[in-house]
Amino acid sequence: AELLTAASEGDPRRRVLEAEPQPVRIVPVARLPELAAAFGDLADLKTPFTHGHSAGVARLARAGAERLGLDEDALMRLEVAALLHDLGRVAISNAVWENPGPLTSGEWEQVRLHPYHSERILSCTPALEPMAALAGMHHERLDGSGYHRGCTAAQIPVGARVLAAADALQAMTQARPHRDARSLDEAAERLHRDAETGRFDPDAVTAVVDAAGGTPQRTADVRPAGLSEREVEVL
Repeated sequence: AELLTAASEGDPRRRVLEAEPQPVRIVPVARLPELAAAFGDLADLKTPFTHGHSAGVARLARAGAERLGLDEDALMRLEVAALLHDLGRVAISNAVWENPGPLTSGEWEQVRLHPYHSERILSCTPALEPMAALAGMHHERLDGSGYHRGCTAAQIPVGARVLAAADALQAMTQARPHRDARSLDEAAERLHRDAETGRFDPDAVTAVVDAAGGTPQRTADVRPAGLSEREVEVL
């Protein structure tokens, strides 16, 4: 009772910062991926079936983005965002995550909020705030069917498109309470189909599947009105 009472008194964030050992250690920006990996691993301990998920997503996202030619700064931001994208899962009860059956509408609303929680957590720290929106978009889809904002293609930057593809592929190859793990080929085929229907970016999917060691098949061109690569770039 004494511990529970102490834990519920005052502002938790302020109390944690006050408890930080002195002298305060300043960590260079170059070490952000290292620290993000530690926090990502910790968040993945939330459930037994997510162990290693964030690290796997980060590897796929960075390797996929390298294939698309993103610069080093963008690669670092994407890697950190990928390592921390699921921090918000800790805000959702395990009764929801470990439910093997259909979710109720209320449970589904909680699931839809976990990217929001990730974004808000990162937004509270100046060094991580630039990665907040990117991490919060890992379940957005080009056709507007994603969450938590329901963004459409024009609102989703390249990094977020790569992160979404990496997260989906990694998740499909891991078991979940409601399904078994899919093989890499099965997951890649599913992801390619979703790209063909306009949910994922075809280039991001191809790059991520290639990075995972799968078959980097080309998907159908889903660009509007048959525009060329150069016309899309100009727009």
